[in-house]
Amino acid sequence: MLGVRIPAAAHSALIGRGGRNLINFQNKFNVQVQYPGSNSYKNTGEPANAEELSDVSPEELVKVAGARASVGEAIEQLKVRCPLARSS
Repeated sequence: MLGVRIPAAAHSALIGRGGRNLINFQNKFNVQVQYPGSNSYKNTGEPANAEELSDVSPEELVKVAGARASVGEAIEQLKVRCPLARSS
């Protein structure tokens, strides 16, 4: 699992109404994306790149879990969708 900084203001648009965008995104990349405030966020543990993201506020740290190649691809797509995102 890796973390990526996604500004909190962008979370609702990325999740979508009823979670539709999130579900489609997770299915497309075969990953699980955990946004702060979700029920299972705290249970997912720390991302492998937590040290690189030590300056990111907790409300902006989004976790992406899955196969390494899928996670990398998903994070790159999140960065495209949200230009202020960063993973290191």
